[in-house]
Amino acid sequence: MSLEWIDNSSYSRGERGTVPPTTWTTRIGGDDPGAYSISITCSHVMCRGVWVCHCPALRIDTEGLGMTKEEATAEQAQMAALMLVRKRLEYMMAALISLWPGK
Repeated sequence: MSLEWIDNSSYSRGERGTVPPTTWTTRIGGDDPGAYSISITCSHVMCRGVWVCHCPALRIDTEGLGMTKEEATAEQAQMAALMLVRKRLEYMMAALISLWPGK
């Protein structure tokens, strides 16, 4: 499965195509009602120049990815965001499994 990351940057009038994108979003599950979005940005008002991740479905809000836009490309930040989401899901699964009787 391949994810499509969409440029979700805010641009001033006439700026699109003349400045590099700063925000990218993908949807896991496509248009399914259970789908959720993952976004990365390096232009957050509180963290300018630092790659951060948002995934509302998992309550990830402006979580730093440990890299600046000078240190990492958007593609590297996308992979870091996917790893962050994966770790959060693994943590949630471990917590759920611990609730099973006979564990």
